[in-house]
Amino acid sequence: MTDRHVLITGGMGFIGHHLAKMYLESNFKVTVIDNLISHRDHAALTKYRMEFLDHKKLNFLQMSCNTPYMINEKLSGES
Repeated sequence: MTDRHVLITGGMGFIGHHLAKMYLESNFKVTVIDNLISHRDHAALTKYRMEFLDHKKLNFLQMSCNTPYMINEKLSGES
């Protein structure tokens, strides 16, 4: 397993999704944070994007990035 880890906020948007794919292809562990609020009207597109990500090296957190203490708490529990 890799020790390189990247955190991407807004990872289900166009840019974030492509960044996640790029990092996964470069053997990084990726954590994506997205509240999916702006994706409500695009649920099929979000599902399509999720299918292309390697879930063995990807951790998806559905939450707002406006609460950094909650992000820290979630990431502290990762191994």
